[in-house]
Amino acid sequence: AYVGKGMYKEALATFQKQIETPGQEVLALAGIASTYAFSGDTAQALTTLDRLKAKSQNAPGTAYTVAVVYWALATRDVRYREDAFRWLDRAYDEHGLDLVATSARWWDGWYEDPRWIAFRKKLGLPP
Repeated sequence: AYVGKGMYKEALATFQKQIETPGQEVLALAGIASTYAFSGDTAQALTTLDRLKAKSQNAPGTAYTVAVVYWALATRDVRYREDAFRWLDRAYDEHGLDLVATSARWWDGWYEDPRWIAFRKKLGLPP
């Protein structure tokens, strides 16, 4: 909610607290990286994303989470879409349960992308 309201400082503080909760570090790092991306701080987003990817190596099934951060980066710079698709494919290969969230409204701007249409077909979902 904080990110949606542009309250990035409050969002970052909330995600920082979440890091301390056992089992929540990966999601918290994704939240921090996405918050930085939405706020326009690409450098901090990428630094945090590197930490997230390092943690994700030990946590199978988290490729979708990394893809979402690349999606957040792509909202300001479409060049990050390619990375998002690469991580979505990894999530597919991992049989990631989070892929059902590709129906969420935040992906709406991607529906015209032929890669998105192909990916959704691969999932057996309508484009």
